[in-house]
Amino acid sequence: MGKMPEACKSHHQRCNKLDYERRLYEVSKLLLQGVTRQGIFLYAQEKQWGVSIRQVEWYMSTCRKIWRKDHEKDKQADLDWHIKARENLYSQCVKEKEYSCAKDVLVDLTKLKGYYPVEKRALTAEITMEIATPEERQRRIAELETKRLLIGES
Repeated sequence: MGKMPEACKSHHQRCNKLDYERRLYEVSKLLLQGVTRQGIFLYAQEKQWGVSIRQVEWYMSTCRKIWRKDHEKDKQADLDWHIKARENLYSQCVKEKEYSCAKDVLVDLTKLKGYYPVEKRALTAEITMEIATPEERQRRIAELETKRLLIGES
């Protein structure tokens, strides 16, 4: 997983590699439950880990790095799966002489691979807010009108 912290190296009899991995696992579970840094520190004290608040922060940071790394692996695996599924679907469409469907699958496949530029779409939202003074209301209306003109809406 991550590199073993100095606390584990200096107190090797209390924190071997297996203990270190268990601590990361426990901190990860606590983070997922929404436990705060202080809560994790208190948990570590109860478990007699013999670590400082800084070392707890290190465990938390290491857990987040592991999550990020796992997510990137999963993200690539998901993309690879979708690409292979589209390639298979494309082959089936051509085999069945469903050329219109094959073209659609091919377009989708090239978008997945990043060969087409990302489509940009304008988003609009209705904003409701209470404004205390008439001056504030007029100022806000002017801001919204300016934004509308800049975007090019009529």
